[in-house]
Amino acid sequence: MSINYIETTKVTNGVYYLNIKEANIRILCGTPSDVVKLLMKQELITSKMQDGFFCESGPNAILLSDLTIQNFSFSNLCEFPVLQMLYRQGMVIPNHPNNTGVKPIVMGLKEQVKSQIEYIFRGNYGLINQKEIQEAGIDESTAIEMMNMKLKFAFGQIKKSDELLQSIYLDDNNKHKISNGVFIKRENLNTYKISYKNEEKEVNLNLKKDENYELPYELDFFNVRKSYFSIIHSGQGDGWSINSPSMSSVVMFQGKIYLIDAGPNIQNILLSLGIGLNDIYGIFHTHGHDDHFAGLTELLKIDHRIKYYSTKLVRVSVMKKLSALLNISQERLNNCFEYIDLEFDKWNDVKGLEVKPVFSPHPIETNFFVFRTFWLNGFKSYAHLADMTSFEVLDNMLITEDSNIGITQEFNDKIKKSYLERVTLKKIDAGGGMIHGEIENFANDESEKIIIAHKAASSVTTDQLSIASNADFGVVDDLIPTKRNYLRHSISYFIKDLFPNIKKNKIEVLSNCEVKNFNPNSIIINENEKNGDVFLLLSGAIQSSSTQSKKIKTIFSGTLIGDISAMTQNESNETYKTLSYVNALVIPSDIYTHFVGFDYLSEMLMQRMTLGVIFENFSIFSDFLSINTQNKITQSFNTINLKKEEKFGIKDSGLYLLVNGKLEIEDENLNKVILESGKSFAYETIFEDKAIYKYKAMENCEIYMIPREIIETIPIIYLKTYSLYQKIKGLHI
Repeated sequence: MSINYIETTKVTNGVYYLNIKEANIRILCGTPSDVVKLLMKQELITSKMQDGFFCESGPNAILLSDLTIQNFSFSNLCEFPVLQMLYRQGMVIPNHPNNTGVKPIVMGLKEQVKSQIEYIFRGNYGLINQKEIQEAGIDESTAIEMMNMKLKFAFGQIKKSDELLQSIYLDDNNKHKISNGVFIKRENLNTYKISYKNEEKEVNLNLKKDENYELPYELDFFNVRKSYFSIIHSGQGDGWSINSPSMSSVVMFQGKIYLIDAGPNIQNILLSLGIGLNDIYGIFHTHGHDDHFAGLTELLKIDHRIKYYSTKLVRVSVMKKLSALLNISQERLNNCFEYIDLEFDKWNDVKGLEVKPVFSPHPIETNFFVFRTFWLNGFKSYAHLADMTSFEVLDNMLITEDSNIGITQEFNDKIKKSYLERVTLKKIDAGGGMIHGEIENFANDESEKIIIAHKAASSVTTDQLSIASNADFGVVDDLIPTKRNYLRHSISYFIKDLFPNIKKNKIEVLSNCEVKNFNPNSIIINENEKNGDVFLLLSGAIQSSSTQSKKIKTIFSGTLIGDISAMTQNESNETYKTLSYVNALVIPSDIYTHFVGFDYLSEMLMQRMTLGVIFENFSIFSDFLSINTQNKITQSFNTINLKKEEKFGIKDSGLYLLVNGKLEIEDENLNKVILESGKSFAYETIFEDKAIYKYKAMENCEIYMIPREIIETIPIIYLKTYSLYQKIKGLHI
C-alpha cells in the first residue's frame, strides 16, 4: 500500500496548498490578493499560544506564478504571505519559538523571484537609508530622526533580502531541491511537478479564460449617491480579517469621488458601493503596505491617469515598491498616475477641499490625512488615521542613554497631539500590537464621533464601545447635507465629452430626460432585441457581452449604449447587464435622433465602420476606452504596408497591429509562428527597447503602429501589453 506524503488543497482557481508533513514543507502555490485570508478561511492557517508567544501555522515556501498578471488580475502579491511567515508565525521575531534560523523560501522564474523579493523588501522597510529619505524631500535632521525610528521598528537593523528569505530559481527546467528531500521541476508555463520520495504532484497555476481569483468575503450592494461632503466606510478590517475588506474610506466632496487607500479587491469593493473605476477622481494614499496598496494595480484598469495625492515622502516609498512589483522602471511608471504632492502639516487645497497630511510612525513611510471644509458654525472635518502606533509602543521607542535608536520625547508628544486633534469624524487604526493603535488611547479625544477600524468588530469590548463605535461596510456619514443633484450635473459634462461641438440648447433637451436607477444584475438591453432608448451611463459599471463575438467588456460612466441600434432601428448586437447599482440617462431614440443623430449619425457611423476593425477585432482593446482615448490612439497611428515576401525589421518601439494580411515571425531559436489579421505583436519593444523577432510578409500586409509614448499614457493598454509580453517570454523559457 503506497503512502500519500503530499496533501494537496485547492485554495482558489490557480492556487494550491501542498503540505508534506514528513518533510516539514508547506508550499503555497500562487499568491493573488488576500490569499492569506483564503488560507485562514479554509483553516490552512490556525493560531495558538506557545511559550508565551502568539503562533500561527501556515506555509513556509511560496511558488510564484510565471505571470505577474492573469485575466487582468495580479497573480503574485506575496508580501502578506511572507509577513505572515516572518511575524505571525514568528520566523524573524527575536526569541520566538518558531525563529529557528530557517528562512521562508520563494521560488519561481528568476525575474519573478527577484521582482517579488524587492517588492517584499520595500514593503517591509520602505525607504532604507537616510539618503533616500532626504531625496524624498525631507531635511537632514528630520531624516536622521525618521531613520532612527525606522531602525527601532526593524529591531535595530535593516536586513538584506537574503537574510530574510531564501530564493530558488526554476528557469532551467531542471529538478531543484527545496528542502528535506522535496524537489520541484518546471514543466511548462505555470506548470510544475513537486516530488517527495516516490510521490509526485503536478500543480497548474494557469487561470482558464473565464476564471478569476476568489474573494474571501461577500459584500452587499449599495446605491450610494453623490454628495457635498460625506464619508463612505469602504473597509474596516486589516490584512488578516477574513470577513471584511481592509481599512479604507471613500470621500465625496462636491460630487467628486476620492479614495483613501486602495486595498486588495478594490474594484469589487467599489462596485458593491455603486462606483465604477471611471467615477474616481483621485486617491489619497497613506502608505505602501499591501492592505492599503495592492488595489493600486486595479486602478490601472482604466484608460486615463488617476490623480495620486500624498506627500512626496510616501509617494516615493510607494512607487519604489510598485516599480519592483511590476518590474517596470519608475520613470515609465510615472505615466500611470498624475502625482500631486502635498505638504506635511499644512492645509493643501484640493479642488476646494482642504487636506492636511501628518506624519505617522510606522515601519514604512506613512502619513494620515485630515480633511476639512468650512460650513455653518465652522469647519466640518474628517481624520483618517491609518496606520498609527499605540501610545505604549511610542513610549517604549524613546531614545535611551544606551542607544540613540528610537524617537525623542518631543517627537513623541507631537505625534500623540496630532492623533488627538479634535475633528467632526475620525476613523482610527485600532489593530494593536507592535505597529498599530489602541482604542483606549482615544478615551479623552474630543472629536464628535470616532470610528473603529483595522480590527474585527466582534473583538471590540463594551468598554471600548464607550470610546468609539463600529461602522458596517457601506455606511455613510454625511458631514454636510447635500442640496444639489450632482448626478444630473454630470450629464452635460459627459455629453460635451462625447460631442465636443454640440450646442447648449441640445444639451438642455437631453438633460431633461429621465435618470433611471438600475439594480445590480439587471439587463438594460438584450442581444437580438430592438431597443427604443439610448442610455448614457452616469455612474457604476455595466458588462457588455456578445454570443457572436464571444467578447465581454466592462463599461464605465460617460459611455453611450444602444445608440447605433436605436437610431438604425436594428437589433442590438450585444447584451448590456449591470455589475452594480447603475444610474443612467434614458434618452428616447426619437429625441436622440432628432437632436443628436442628424448632426452626428453619419459621422459616428463612418468613424465606427472605419475604426471597428481596430477597436472590435483586436482583443487588446476589449476593455473600456473612452471616445477621447480612441481618438488619441487613432491619431497616433503610423501605417506600414508590406508586399508579399517582403521582410520587416522593427526599428521603433510601440504596439504593432496586423490589420490585414499574414506575417511569419521567426525568433532567435528559429521557431516560426504565423500571425493573421487581428493580432497585435512586438510587445517587447515597449519593455526592452529592442525587437527580438524577425518578420516576413506571407501576403500583402497592412500594419498600424501605436508609439510607445502613447501606450504608456493609457494604463489599461499598458498593463495588458505587459501581460502579453510576459506570457510570450514565459513560453520561451
